[in-house]
Amino acid sequence: MGDIGHQAILVNADKAELGCLGEAVKGEDAAQAETREKLKRQINEKEKSIKTLNEFHGTITKSWGTPHQHTLGHVAYAPPISVDAGVKHHTEEWALVEVYRDKIDWTGFKGNVLRLGMFRSISLGSSSLTIISRK
Repeated sequence: MGDIGHQAILVNADKAELGCLGEAVKGEDAAQAETREKLKRQINEKEKSIKTLNEFHGTITKSWGTPHQHTLGHVAYAPPISVDAGVKHHTEEWALVEVYRDKIDWTGFKGNVLRLGMFRSISLGSSSLTIISRK
């Protein structure tokens, strides 16, 4: 909600600045006309952003509010993190996660990633399985 409020503050500031410029008049300075149009574009973009963020917030609140709603499975096995692993000496950190079958719409599953919304996905790649969920 913080970003929505921040965007709203910026919209109000842009609208105030736009109000100070007044309406376009014939023969006005080109820079002033350009500033007015830039402010109108910024206001429009920020209002679209607010709308998108409000929709996303509603989805998260409705669909991901309780642990039951955002728990997709459990860790079945997770070995200790090892450093300097393999020939390239990388850190090895992985887990085997058992996904609850009823949580996934398998009919719509078309690859190795399940999209759960903005900033949330499950990668079902061959080398690792990562679950990122709202807590």
